[in-house]
Amino acid sequence: MKVKSDILGIIKGRVLDVETHANINRLFTWDGKEWLKTVMEKTDTTIVADERILSVSIHGEKENQKSAIDMMEVYLQKLKTSKSKTLSLKGDDKPPGLMKELMLRYEFDFKKLVQESGLQCIELNHRLHLITLIGEDRSIEDAGVIINSVIESMIKNRKECKLQRTQTRDCVVCFCPIQEGEIYRLEVCGHPYCKDCAELQLY
Repeated sequence: MKVKSDILGIIKGRVLDVETHANINRLFTWDGKEWLKTVMEKTDTTIVADERILSVSIHGEKENQKSAIDMMEVYLQKLKTSKSKTLSLKGDDKPPGLMKELMLRYEFDFKKLVQESGLQCIELNHRLHLITLIGEDRSIEDAGVIINSVIESMIKNRKECKLQRTQTRDCVVCFCPIQEGEIYRLEVCGHPYCKDCAELQLY
């Protein structure tokens, strides 16, 4: 019976979710996913992350499960006490399409921006166009400088190139206008996407 119980424990696994860990969403950033890979390697466990319901299940021997959970809790606690800064990516002082431009330059999960600035992780609120930088003061400052350089570049390009107004619709991800004939739709929802954002949904 004990052997059966141990096997069932390995198969079932232990679950961490938003009810037990309020900031578990940070395990689903690029940095968080990389950390989960490290945890699996060090603890000989299998970790299944479900981003739809913000839950993580840990599978393996009970002692290994506990070690993995301990590592994740230390990681989440460190992020919880880290400094953060939230920036708006839209407004009168921001060029249209800033969020989209940042995603194209630094990848959908901002992996490249994390690596270049030394941040611990980045959170993006697509609906409100808010980006949260998490890490040490210097890293947050460096990331801010990078974002500002993108803003300045976009503003300069807009001044140099004036586009004629056309019949357009807005992309549901980046909210940039899409010209007729360049609208993409996913079969599952039918919403309008620009080409770049449609491709990002496929990865």
